[in-house]
Amino acid sequence: MIIFNANSTQAVIDGKTLILDSAPYFYNTFFMIPVRTVAERFGWSITWDLTKTTLKKGSDTIEIFVHSNRITKNGVVNYTNNNNRIIAGRTFVQANIILSLMGLQGIYSSVTKQFVVSIPEIVPPIVSRQPTIPPIAPRQPTVTPPTIPRPPTVDKIDYSLIGLLLIGYWLWIQGK
Repeated sequence: MIIFNANSTQAVIDGKTLILDSAPYFYNTFFMIPVRTVAERFGWSITWDLTKTTLKKGSDTIEIFVHSNRITKNGVVNYTNNNNRIIAGRTFVQANIILSLMGLQGIYSSVTKQFVVSIPEIVPPIVSRQPTIPPIAPRQPTVTPPTIPRPPTVDKIDYSLIGLLLIGYWLWIQGK
């Protein structure tokens, strides 16, 4: 497990405090970490040249292209939100991308301002967990049968209206 402190060269690796060559930092809201520190701790071999840093472990190969937002794992291209950088001779990469490619997990705590890197099975809690509240069962919707409009009923025929219509029709015919 590695605990990085943002903008600090002090890190804790497996319970031992270590001074890093370069401090991890935030860039465009993403945590940038020194690759060598993480790679060596978790068993990756590391080589570099002017264009890329290469990590190897077993049959996996990760290539980090410098001054680019491109990282490949076993030939599959992945892109980061920020360009990979070299600062004071160290390669810095966006933490969430490189850790997922290495099969690791990273958790940032805004309370302690620390970034914890570990193997997913042994991630320590950073902040106390709140008690879980059991979920409330969703209510079943009540189904109301549709109402069918009924035609108006005629109880009584209004003969006076019919009579007026007949008288009007008769007068109209007489006027022709």
